[in-house]
Formats: sequence, C-alpha cells, structure tokens
Amino acid sequence: MLSLQGLHWMGLLMKAKKLAARLTREGCHPASFSIGTSEGVTDAYCLVKREGIWTVFYTERGMDHPPIFESKREGDACRFFYDRIKSIVHRHLVGRFRDKDQAEKIRRRLARHGIESRMDRYLHDDDDDPRYAVFVTGTDVFPAREVLGKPLPLTDDDT
Repeated sequence: MLSLQGLHWMGLLMKAKKLAARLTREGCHPASFSIGTSEGVTDAYCLVKREGIWTVFYTERGMDHPPIFESKREGDACRFFYDRIKSIVHRHLVGRFRDKDQAEKIRRRLARHGIESRMDRYLHDDDDDPRYAVFVTGTDVFPAREVLGKPLPLTDDDT
C-alpha cells in the first residue's frame, strides 16, 4: 500500500501552483507551457481551471485549441500536464553568433564538460547575413550556465 508521501512523490497529489517550478527545475523550457492562464501566451501548452474543470490545451497565436484533457481533479490534470510537458524536447538557446567559429568554440567548450549541443544556421535579415545558434537540451542548460559563466544566451561580444 502506498503512503501519502509515496503518492506525493509520484505526483498524484501534485498541485498546479508548484508544477511550474518543478517543470523548470527539471529542464523544461518555461516558454513551452503556462499554468493558470492562456492570456498573452502563444505556442505553448496551458493548464487552466475554468468553471471548476481543469483543462489542458495548446494555444497558438492567441487561439486556444480544443482541450486534450479535462478533469475535476487538480492532481489528475497536473499529472497529465506534467507528462505532456516532459515528453517535449526542450531546447535552450545558449548562444547566438554572427561568427560560425565562435559558435563552434562554444560547442567545443560544452563538449569538454560532457554537455551535448546543437548548432543551427539561420538567416538574420537576408541571404547575406547568416547567424549561428547553439542549443542544449533539457537539464543540460544548468551545467551549461555554470560552464559558460555568463547570462545566456551568449553573443559574439561575450566570447
């Protein structure tokens, strides 16, 4: 038989007001979710209580999609929401550079500390202005912050 403490550890008694902090501690990107409101939120999953019903849905460009989960029980809704947000790959931007060599330098520095990263090339204003973004995933953002030692994301001026 499970104790009350065991149920809490499993998240079955999870409360919405503590859920955001838990997700953030576990490496989930705060921009990927909202708890309590969908107002001013875009491209994120939301957990909102409406007329006594806990509702989970996705909002995109100010438009709320139909609910993907509803429950009168806060714990059930929190568990569903937690599982949904944890199933997403959370990429954290650690650097944005004009110079590809600077981006690669940051990647090598992270790799020396066992932190995997990814680099994406994108066009800033036009075809002649490429930029390079370096990302880490999930909880790797915490050691990346320690290794890089400055507020993220870094830029050419920081390296």
